[in-house]
Amino acid sequence: MLGAMTGAAGWAASGSLLDGVARAADTAPCTPTAPGTRTSAIALAPGARSAWTADAGATTISRVRVRDLVRGPARDVGGSPLALTLTPDGRTALVLTATHDRPGLVLVDLTGTATDRVDVGAAPRALAVTADGRHAWVAGEEGLLRVTLADGAVDGPIALGGRPRAVALLPDGRRAAVTDHTGAALLLVDLRRRRVLRRIATSPFPSELALAARGTRALVTHDGYGATGVTLVDLVRGRALRTLRTGADPAGVAVDARGTVALVANAGDGTVSVLDLRSGRHRRRARPGGAPRAVAVAGRRGIAVDGDTGLLTAVPLTKGPR
Repeated sequence: MLGAMTGAAGWAASGSLLDGVARAADTAPCTPTAPGTRTSAIALAPGARSAWTADAGATTISRVRVRDLVRGPARDVGGSPLALTLTPDGRTALVLTATHDRPGLVLVDLTGTATDRVDVGAAPRALAVTADGRHAWVAGEEGLLRVTLADGAVDGPIALGGRPRAVALLPDGRRAAVTDHTGAALLLVDLRRRRVLRRIATSPFPSELALAARGTRALVTHDGYGATGVTLVDLVRGRALRTLRTGADPAGVAVDARGTVALVANAGDGTVSVLDLRSGRHRRRARPGGAPRAVAVAGRRGIAVDGDTGLLTAVPLTKGPR
């Protein structure tokens, strides 16, 4: 899950949740690689030449060469990895291990062999790293915790309530957006004053999120029964704008560097939606099959990860040669 991916998307700022429904689109060709193991997350390294996957079916994270999606060496993290991100310099992987298997925050030195484990409560769920790489924010049922990466010091939690599922840091570094899965809301949190500024109502069961339009908008997926869309949220006005239709059970979401394209993994029907963020419509729909749950955008193509098998699939964002 990559926290604050921002761009300059030209969203229309008006309309209800039912406006701008995306329509059926052409099917994109996919280039799958061999399956790995059950996978929960993917994070791109700086420069997007490599990525790391969280191998939830094992206790490892694995390096992937983006050019051909070939898996490389794996690193053990001592528990089943749930969420993953990298520091901006690409030297450290931050991994949350799951509640059922040694919950904690694991810091993995990708340039050497060292690993460190930090206690972040019994039920950590999501994390994001600051732009300067000095701190991580971890969201869980205990609240939102700040971790100083140099020494592993943990500040007391910011109370959130509910069950956080994803967190993204806004570009100003002073606020965070957090999905509240049980509260059907996106929380806007003031990190300096340590309080929730707004609870923005969304469709039920908000799950993953990605930022767009230079951090002024958020795309939120929903994993409730029968969910078929992502919510576009205006973070400036503090309201949901509309629902953009996707496939069934949307899970992971990512936005390209320019903020013009979003990639959504639809775990319920084995598809990946490529959304045009200017119009809110489908640009195309890829069908890798399986249960895609995590996505990343590297240049002009996306990468989708099958949550059940670890299968990696290249998804072109535009028509024609990649």
